[in-house]
Parts: sequence; C-alpha cells; structure tokens
Amino acid sequence: MTFYFPSTLLKPPIQKILFLVTFFLFITFFARSQFVYDENCRNAYKAILSMRFENAKQYLELEKKGNPSNRIPVYLDNYLDFLTLFIDENPEQFKALNNNEYIRLKFLEQADDNSPYYRFCLAQVRLQWAFIRLKFGEYITAVTDIKRASNLLETNQAHYPGFLLNYSGLAIIHTISGLVPDQYKWLSNLLGFEGSVEQGTDELKVLASYTGNDEVIKMYQPEIIFYLAFIEVNLKKDKSEALQILKLSEQSTGMNEYMKNPLMVFSMASILMKNGYNDKAIGLLSTHPNTQDRFPIHYLDYMMGIAKLNRLDPDADAYFLSFLNSFHGLNYIKSAYQKLAWTYLMQGNYQKYYENINMIINHGTVVVDEDRQALLEARKKEVPNITLLKARFLFDGGYYDQAIHELLDRSLKEIINTKKDLLEYTYRMGRIYHETANFPKAFQYYKQTIKLGSGQPWYFAANAALQMGIINENAGNNHEAEKYYQLCLSMHYEEYKNSLSQKAKAGLKRVQRYNP
Repeated sequence: MTFYFPSTLLKPPIQKILFLVTFFLFITFFARSQFVYDENCRNAYKAILSMRFENAKQYLELEKKGNPSNRIPVYLDNYLDFLTLFIDENPEQFKALNNNEYIRLKFLEQADDNSPYYRFCLAQVRLQWAFIRLKFGEYITAVTDIKRASNLLETNQAHYPGFLLNYSGLAIIHTISGLVPDQYKWLSNLLGFEGSVEQGTDELKVLASYTGNDEVIKMYQPEIIFYLAFIEVNLKKDKSEALQILKLSEQSTGMNEYMKNPLMVFSMASILMKNGYNDKAIGLLSTHPNTQDRFPIHYLDYMMGIAKLNRLDPDADAYFLSFLNSFHGLNYIKSAYQKLAWTYLMQGNYQKYYENINMIINHGTVVVDEDRQALLEARKKEVPNITLLKARFLFDGGYYDQAIHELLDRSLKEIINTKKDLLEYTYRMGRIYHETANFPKAFQYYKQTIKLGSGQPWYFAANAALQMGIINENAGNNHEAEKYYQLCLSMHYEEYKNSLSQKAKAGLKRVQRYNP
C-alpha cells in the first residue's frame, strides 16, 4: 500500500523528518529481512538437527527462491557441511567443500550489519570451519578462525547484550580456552584467548534453561544441550552432574521431537554409560531409528560395541565389525580393531585376537587417545590379562559387584603374572571402591597405585592421582586436590595422556579459585 502526502500540506522540515523516519524504518526492515528464521528456515534447522539432510536442503531451496535476500539459509548450508565433514571425516569431501567457507563469508559480509544475526552467523561459520580444520590438521587456519569468531561475538555482545544466542559460540570458545595445553599458552596469550570450562558451562546453561518466549532460542536448545552433555561427560569433575542434562532435556519444550535422533542418542547414551547405566544405554542405542532418510552416525555402532563389551555380551563383535565396514573416516579405527580383538580374546579365540591386533598397525590414525593406546598395544605385543580386562569392562558398565568378584574370587597367583598386572589390579580395586563410595579403601589402593606406577608408561598412576584430586575437591580439601592434580600433570606416561591432562587441568583451575 502506498501513501501520498500533498507536498503543500508539509513544511520542508516535516518532509525531511518524514523522509528520514521512512528511510530508517526501511533500513531496519531490510536488515531484519536479511536474517529471518521464517518457517522454511526453522524447518530446515530442525531437519538438520534430526540428521535429515536431504529434507533440510529442500526447505533451504524453497527459501532461497522465495526470499533470496535472506542470509540464514547460507548459514544453514554451512551447518550441513559442518556436520557432514565432522561426522564422516572424509578427506576427499573436505577437499571438495574446502572453499565454501570463503564463499559464504563473503556473501554474509555483504549483508547489512544492523542485526544481531549478522556477526552471529559470521562467527558461527568461522567456528564450524575451525573445528573441521582442527580435525583435518589445519591448525593455524583453525586458530585464526576461532580468534576472528571470538572478536565477532564479543563485538556482538557489546552491541546486543540481550541477544542470548551469542552465548552459544562464546561458551565453546571459553571452554576450549580453558583447555589449552601449557606448551601452547604463549599462543593463547598472544591471541587473547581467555576462559574456563566452568565459564563455558554456565553460559550454555543460560540457554539450556531458557523458558521465555523467543522461539529461535527454544529451537536452539537441543543443540545447546548436546554441547553441555559433551562437556559434562568429558571435562567436569563429577560425572553425575551430567545426569542433570537429562533432566534439562526432559524440561525443554523443543526436545521431544529430537530425543530419538542420532545426535541426541549419542549425547544421552554417553551420559548413561559414564554413570554406569549401561543397560539403559544399550536400550537407547538399540531403539533409535536408523532410517535411510537420516544421515548415519556410524560411531553409534562403536558405542554399542563398547556397551556390549561392558556387559561381556558375546555379540559385541558384530557392532565393531559394522562400524569398521561402514565408517571410512579418520578416528577410532585402531580402537575398534583393538576392542574387536579383546572380544575374541575374552572368548579364548587367540587367532582372531592376533588377526585384529595386527590390523591396528596399518589402519586408522593416532589423533585421539583411544587410537594411540591401541597402537601402543599392537606395537608392544602385550596380550592383556583376561581377568583384569573383564573387571575393567564390568566396572565401566557400572556392574561393580561383578567386577570386584572377578578380582576377589581368584587368588593373586591366578591373576598376577607381570608388574603391569599388579599395578592394574591395584588400580582397578581403587576404582571400584571409589565408585562404591568406600573412600578410605579407594585412597589406600590409589596411593599404592601411584607408588608402584610413577615413572611407568601406563596411565594407572596418573588416573589414580586425578581421582584423588577429584575426591579431595568434592570433600572441600582444595589444597590436597591441587596437589594431586599437579601430580597427575607432572607424570610421564604414554596412554590417554591428552584426556587425563585436560581433566587435571580443568580441576586445577577450579580449586585454584579457592586456594589463596
């Protein structure tokens, strides 16, 4: 509709004011129209999070044709690339899509910046590509992208302090800033990275617990809960805190339609397995829909294999074989061969054990700790102690009574054959007593593990020190906790070094806030 005002009725100053008001209203509308989460975009985002990528692409094409100025589809296109590359880890696909970051950033930068989504989308694209590049070894470009994303989000926070979605990116940056290894602190300081796991967690919880009326924030909550679950399970001192994420997911209005999708199944199963609810994890992993319209997460087969091993189920091998036959990415290949070998070893099939252990040498990479540890076993040709292996899996599954009977129902002479066996036996006893809240006994075995295992190549002493730190921190003995976290970080060993050091580093940051 067009309005006509006779010029004779308007004095020049009024005409100018009316023109300026109309101009600014137009600019504001134009800026908003460039970043609109309308029905097509909301449906596309939900389809992406449900791993229905082809369905998402259809919604995005509709939006591009109907509203070509809207930049949100460009950001969502990038989200598709991010999840595809991050999950599949396909080097050839990475090369094919590598230039998309530059193209999308240029298109987004041409939009009007009078919208909180302007810098948010630019930052999210940079962050997503940073994590992809980290996975494919392009570390310098990745760090540069993280720094630029951080600057964009900090500026956005200053301009739009009420725009809560800023926290989704800032929280990730603050979390990883708190985990920078000491040898790279100079780079972190040079780039101005600051933060901690706790800061990142608190920022994510602002979004996860949001109960207001903003439909876009509600739409993002499942993604936020996914991040929270990962942090709580892998980086926090008390893994039971991760169970609160399950409650948050139940309270979130947007979670119901996502609870059976592969990403949420991964998150929830991880929480259940870390807290010893192995049977529930198996139930969840076995019921999620694996339909052709969803992008597959083959890692779920690997997780099911682990859960089955934890229960000593003889069919665990089927899931590791499924993972190895379907997944053609970079990580957990060596680990899957190792776990497959262990499955056969516990069945007494030494031929198949050796066949699969030997596959480790020439397959997969050594980026993650699990693969590195698998390669160490393959090179050293040390066959694991079957009794200790069973006790380990039963413990990991939360079957503590069965685990301790596995160790106590046999004489030490039947179990212990090497110095490593004695060290692992002591460590396993400490872990079981710890999880069953018998802390005096846990301390006794942990201290013995540290005494026997310091200077050895295995991870037992380091994790014993880490667990001693956690027990003391939970009891409020922060000085003692700091001592044991420092001890864990000072140890030299070969297995699970990165993950244990990250947890000790996060613990050290927590207790040092309270220690004078």
